[in-house]
This record gives sequence, structure tokens and C-alpha cells, in this order.
Amino acid sequence: MPRRLSASGSGYEELRGGKEEVDIHGAHTHTHMRPRDENEHEHEDGNGNGNGNEHHPIITRETIPPGSTKETWYPNTTFSMKPTPESEEAWGSLMPVGRGFIYRPEIAPIVKSVSHGLRTSYYDLHYQIARAAGAPPDPYLEQKSAHTHIETAHQKHCFDYLRRAIMCAADTNLEYVDPVTDDTTGWGSERVCRSFEDVKGWAEKWANGTGEGIA
Repeated sequence: MPRRLSASGSGYEELRGGKEEVDIHGAHTHTHMRPRDENEHEHEDGNGNGNGNEHHPIITRETIPPGSTKETWYPNTTFSMKPTPESEEAWGSLMPVGRGFIYRPEIAPIVKSVSHGLRTSYYDLHYQIARAAGAPPDPYLEQKSAHTHIETAHQKHCFDYLRRAIMCAADTNLEYVDPVTDDTTGWGSERVCRSFEDVKGWAEKWANGTGEGIA
């Protein structure tokens, strides 16, 4: 029986000593427990009590759900266009019911999706770029920016978080290179990805609320 996470003063305790795999249907497949090395021991005081500096093995856990979906990327202007009611609806449709907040004690009490922050930054970034380029005012952008503007520090956090998310995913799918331009767009190359619909369904199954959309 896997150990559950519990609240502590410094956050939430991690599962210790192994690797837990959980499928998208919520069933524990198995847990790998690494045996204690003979050189690993608890540091004790003179009375034989642990002093709080015990060494715990590093935990590794499978990404949930795993990636095995083959797909080929093609450009989609709906998501790259300037913000409009249509693009807003498209971006909002990517978010699961519950906005990515889940409750599942076996993994973590609460997990929060950062997409809401990136989406808000998307509006604000387009607004700032348009102003810097001297573009004529866009009524929709002006209206949305007035309601979705976020502080610079929060913006920086969102983009730095995006950098970390990209590095964490570390996509190693190979892409075709144009022999003439020696460049690649990434479009038209087959990739192996996680099923976004499976991830979305998993998040909705364990949703901690009923909110919809991104912002």
C-alpha cells in the first residue's frame, strides 16, 4: 500500500523510497521500493533519537499519463493570431473543467496548472508589442488588456516558468531540416507525444473544482 502525502510545516511530504506508477484510470500499477544501502543510516543523537537530518533516497516517478501518441504538427493560425473572441474561445477550450486544479492524495493534495498565467501574459504581451511597434489601437486588445493586465513581476514569473516547463519536457523528437535553407519549422515531422486529451480527461477526473476557461 503506497504511503499517502501528508501536510507538514514546510509543505507536503513526498512519497519516500521509491517510484510509484499510476495509470490514467487511477489504479496503482506498482511501486518500486529501493532497498536501503548499507552505508545509509539515520543520524542519531546520544539517546538514539533521530536528529531530523535523516538521509532519504531521491524519488523518481513516471509522468502521468505517459506519452505514446504519434502525431504530426501543422500550423494553426487560430492560436498564433492576435487575440480575438475566436482565439480566446480556442485557448479556453484547452483547459479542463477545474482549470487544472486537482485533488489526489496519492500524488499531491493540490496541483495547479500554470496555463492561466501564460494565457493572461499572452494578452498583455500582444498589447505591449503592438504599442512598441506603433501599431494602430486595436479595440479588442485595448479592452482585454485593461481587464487582464498583470504586474511585471508576475509576467516574468510566467515566462520563466514556461522556460522551465520546456526544459523539463526536453522534447527530443527529430524534425526535418530544409536542405536549401538549412532550417526547420517543426511542421510536418512525426512526433511521439503525450495524449493531450488523456491528460485533460485525467485532470477533469480528479478536478478540485468546476471552474472553466483560463482567466
